[in-house]
Amino acid sequence: MPARTSGGHRWNWRSTSKLLSANTERPRARRSDGMIVEVARIRAREGAADALEAGLCRARGVISRAEGYRGSAFHRGIEDPGEFILTIWWDSVDHHMKGFREGPLFPDWRAAFAEHMAPPPVVAHYTTFVGEAP
Repeated sequence: MPARTSGGHRWNWRSTSKLLSANTERPRARRSDGMIVEVARIRAREGAADALEAGLCRARGVISRAEGYRGSAFHRGIEDPGEFILTIWWDSVDHHMKGFREGPLFPDWRAAFAEHMAPPPVVAHYTTFVGEAP
């Protein structure tokens, strides 16, 4: 027979155990068939942050035509408005590094903002293990 709580309600250890384990499980990975995210950190030249932002907006129209491109979000720093973070989702690292960077669209991409950038950008690739991706 289930025990009674101080309020007189029945307590069942099995249902409580299931509830506790359901609330403490690690989040499950949300992968999308091998999709990866490129994260790029770009700094603007002194006094060129607004121009860099405008150039990156134009460049997004270029990269969106690349094979293997899944989506992107570009972010500008609040504490440091001269810093930009780009998150770009690709089908694979090869789609980014070989298909795009070595392909015909890359010169147009870079030309849209390069003169306003303080080189070099920092770029790395990641997999998504929890959360949503496009």
